[in-house]
Order: sequence, then C-alpha cells, then structure tokens
Amino acid sequence: MHPLLSPRAIKKRLYALLREPLFWVISLWGNAFILCGAAVFHKLEGETNPGVQGFIDSLSWAVGIVTTVGTGNLHATTFYGKVLTMCMMMGGAIFLWSYMALFVRALVDPELRTIEREVSQIHDLERHRNDE
Repeated sequence: MHPLLSPRAIKKRLYALLREPLFWVISLWGNAFILCGAAVFHKLEGETNPGVQGFIDSLSWAVGIVTTVGTGNLHATTFYGKVLTMCMMMGGAIFLWSYMALFVRALVDPELRTIEREVSQIHDLERHRNDE
C-alpha cells in the first residue's frame, strides 16, 4: 500500500481537517441553516400540511432537502413552503459543495503535492539534460 493511502495517513489528514477553522464555520452555518429551515417550514406548514405531525417531521424534511436525499412522504403544500423548499435546495447545494471540497482537499492535497514534486523533479532533470 502506498504510504499516502495508509489508514494512518488518512487519519492524520482527517485530524488536520478537524483543526481547520473553515471546517467548523461551514459545519456551524450548515447546521444552523437546517435548523432555521426546519423551524420556518414548521411555522409555514405545521397547521395546514397533514404530513407535519411535529417539529421532528419538519427537521426530517429539512435534512432531506438540504442533503438532496429528499424525504418522499412530506412535501410543501403552501406557496411560501414551496419557495422555502427551493431556497433550501439551493442553499443545501452550496453548503454540501463547500463541505465536500474541504474533505477532498484534506484527503487528496498531500497526494497532489507529492505528484507535483515528482513532476517538477522530472522536468528539472529534462531541462538539465537538454542544457548539456
């Protein structure tokens, strides 16, 4: 197994990710976005939508919408509930893209740096060989 792909190396990269402030900022904002969306959905749909039995239903809806998994059995029935649904979908896409970019960078960046160094060394050798 390549040393950069070992479980120890991956664990080290994930610990580095957890020490990164941007990771925590995105985590906090993303979870606040979900909770606020659930609260607004519950306020908009709670009394008119028969699928909303309690706040947990609204929270389940918000998590499903933001993570693009969907809930299947709960849909907005009011105009403003539908507008909220679209806003939550767009916000969720931005949140998840940012989150995944951090994870990918944490896991792949060391490997890319190694490849860049190796390519640079090969390029320097070629340049040196052509100079002779």
